[in-house]
Amino acid sequence: MTFQNKTYRFAPNSLSSYLQRILLLMILPVTLQADPALTEAQLWQQLQQPGHFLMMRSARAPGFGDPANFDLADCTTQRNLSDDGEKHASRIGDALRQHGINSAQLFVSQWCRTQNTARLLKLGAINTLAALDKLPHGLDVHRPQQEALDRWISSQTFPTPTMLITHQANITAKTGVHTRSGDLVVLEKEAAGNVTVLGTLHID
Repeated sequence: MTFQNKTYRFAPNSLSSYLQRILLLMILPVTLQADPALTEAQLWQQLQQPGHFLMMRSARAPGFGDPANFDLADCTTQRNLSDDGEKHASRIGDALRQHGINSAQLFVSQWCRTQNTARLLKLGAINTLAALDKLPHGLDVHRPQQEALDRWISSQTFPTPTMLITHQANITAKTGVHTRSGDLVVLEKEAAGNVTVLGTLHID
């Protein structure tokens, strides 16, 4: 599955455009923080319930960013999982199965490290979602992509386990959580449409 982004441009001095943007933001989910935070055992229990989903940072891929002139169609030009990262992804998949998650809807960015992480989890078919692509620098540039992800989340009911495998910047922008490689941020989509961050699972 590929999600196409749309770019919205609003004239800065146009009242009607301003109101359009306010209305758009009103229908997008608000991300909240659970208080108090749940225990690890409670987080695993919540994942068994409809309406919950995970945002996962890809497993260990040494370094930062990507090489200059990298090509999304060529994994050899990108920063990829190390041997340890591949084993890490497999251990995360094992941990999910040990807690009753034997299959999941997997959505990934177009970057190879997220796709390989999903493949090594061995939880089901992998779907590409462009709204999960690594965020570009600059708020004005990446805001349309964040809004695209919000619209996608708004359209979902999450009846079965669902994982969004993406990048650190994307997870922090959505949840406010600073993740380590392979971290699983547990989220709940409420009936009103808001999204609550319940906590983070870390698997070594």
